[in-house]
Amino acid sequence: MSAVVLAGLLGVAYDLGIRVNVQTRSVPVPTAALSPEDVVRAYVEAYDHRDFTTTSAIYPNGQAAFSRFRAMGTIRHLTIVESRVATSADLAGTFPEAGHSYYRVQVSFDYTGLTGSDLAVDDGPSGSTYWLERSSADRPWTIADEGFKVGLLRSSVRRRESDMPRQPISTPLAPSSPMFSQGVRSGPHLFVSGTTGIDPRTGEPAGTTIQAQLRQALVNCRAVLDAGGASLDDVVEVGILLADPEDFAGLNEEYAHWFPTDPPTRYVARLGPVVPGLLVSVRMTAITT
Repeated sequence: MSAVVLAGLLGVAYDLGIRVNVQTRSVPVPTAALSPEDVVRAYVEAYDHRDFTTTSAIYPNGQAAFSRFRAMGTIRHLTIVESRVATSADLAGTFPEAGHSYYRVQVSFDYTGLTGSDLAVDDGPSGSTYWLERSSADRPWTIADEGFKVGLLRSSVRRRESDMPRQPISTPLAPSSPMFSQGVRSGPHLFVSGTTGIDPRTGEPAGTTIQAQLRQALVNCRAVLDAGGASLDDVVEVGILLADPEDFAGLNEEYAHWFPTDPPTRYVARLGPVVPGLLVSVRMTAITT
């Protein structure tokens, strides 16, 4: 195929909003002088013209995805919707680097001709959120993660959960055993082991009714949460094992006092092993910010 014919085909594709992986323009790599908004604009321009040298410099973690694309669409009519310093709430659940600055830039745009991609979307209005970071004022902003409107990944500003440090939680205010940790914190997640209605001060069940033992089990769970830096307000799931299904109504009677509004998710199942005198076991999962 002659160069003239190839150039003609590329020109038609360009007009249709279709880009193949052929660079059509060089876009300068941003310097420290550029604002986060201008870095996003440079990234979009480099993407649009298949300058993968510049896209990889701006968004290093996105390069692997670009290499899989056979053909990509065009981003047109880029508009900055919101641009601001990332807040602690934005970064909740992530592990920002000490001394680094983080910025959030939300944009809207039109996609045209996006084909042959595992990120293919329909032509038309779309948008994205770019999370930028830099280590110091004399370094350029780079994109740490990109969240399309179908989801925000933030994978490069946080550790994977499998890499999160595992921190056992211990407190004398709840029953303990050498067979398990009372609780374990992993990143923002705090997992509380199944806890019975035993009073840790006496080592005996706190009464003979389901209400009394459930109350003590919840007191024990709260103590573990407190030791791990969480509270009942942070609980997202409660699991309850009940020795006698006939106690279900009494269980709900006491439970309602602990989570009167907007309760966490919950399941109740039959307690497997029969332990004389023990009526209930409770476990919890909490997420902190």
